[in-house]
Amino acid sequence: MPPRLRSLRHTAESSEFARHSELIGSSLLFAFDGEKEDLGGVWMIDFGKTQESKAPLNHRVAWQVGNHEDGYMFGLDNLIDLWEELCFEDLPLDPEHWVLRAEGSDSAVVAYTGTDPRLQNGLLRLPKVPRTIPSDAGNGDGGGGEPGSSPRKPKPKPMPHAGLDPVERYHLFAKRVIRPLLGPAVETGRVIRLRPEFLSALVARIEPTRPSPHREATVVSLATEFALLMHDATLL
Repeated sequence: MPPRLRSLRHTAESSEFARHSELIGSSLLFAFDGEKEDLGGVWMIDFGKTQESKAPLNHRVAWQVGNHEDGYMFGLDNLIDLWEELCFEDLPLDPEHWVLRAEGSDSAVVAYTGTDPRLQNGLLRLPKVPRTIPSDAGNGDGGGGEPGSSPRKPKPKPMPHAGLDPVERYHLFAKRVIRPLLGPAVETGRVIRLRPEFLSALVARIEPTRPSPHREATVVSLATEFALLMHDATLL
């Protein structure tokens, strides 16, 4: 159902009728086949009370007296989010189907290589934390101090937004980076819960393939319960 809703949203966003119509009183009709779970659809109906607007409408802008905005796209965005939450609630994840794609200052990104249609072209954005350095690491002047003294520990680089809860950090990234760059019609990702056994196996799988500078300074956090599941925007 989410793909059908996204297709409907794209059609509505490019429609001159929708751009110049107040859609108050219209409805969405959902239909399902009781015997075939994969058959179903959704359609926009009930345009009897629709009125023409002389000025083009955004359908996401908050209503104010005289602007004729109806919040239709805002509601459709939330409906898509709700359906996707239901679809990804019990999503099975296999660490063997993920490979390292890229790495930044506070996250590692892994790409899906399996065949589950819900995860096709999917990316997981995993949070990182600074790697701790043992207090007895090295000897002599290996840390740059006087001979025989304890080595100096490099000061860890602060992680961007490190004080935020993972969900807040992901939402901040989606709202401030992805959506402004790619536009409101592009999905900004979905926060999903990670099982500890999946995460530990995945980290062990990708660790040897991480770039040396990142591997020496940071580790993928095993304490996180969440990751951001996104579509690969390079394939749009």
